[in-house]
Amino acid sequence: MCAAVNHLHDMGIIHNDLKPQNFTLKSENGVFVVKLIDFGAACFMDRDIKRHVVSKGYTSFEQRSKYKQDIRNDVYSLVATIYEVMLGVVLFKTQQDYERNVLPEPVDPVNGGGGF
Repeated sequence: MCAAVNHLHDMGIIHNDLKPQNFTLKSENGVFVVKLIDFGAACFMDRDIKRHVVSKGYTSFEQRSKYKQDIRNDVYSLVATIYEVMLGVVLFKTQQDYERNVLPEPVDPVNGGGGF
């Protein structure tokens, strides 16, 4: 899963809608391979993101904020996806859980100082 997302980022692409449903497992020559699908929300890193996809439970802080969006969208969504795949439960069960557990106003490490 990580290798697929890393490959996209190396090519300058942000997926913007990572979630378990967008990964498939395929057998190739007796070996299972993870495939990443659904590039409808993908964009190039050097362009402004025009389409905002909100898949509940997988949306990064940056996607819900006014800050410039970048690969952090995919990093957060990938972590939430791996959490669900490994533990068998979603990271946040309800919208209230999500809102209670995220920063109300994320720190922009590039322009806003501080950091995570």
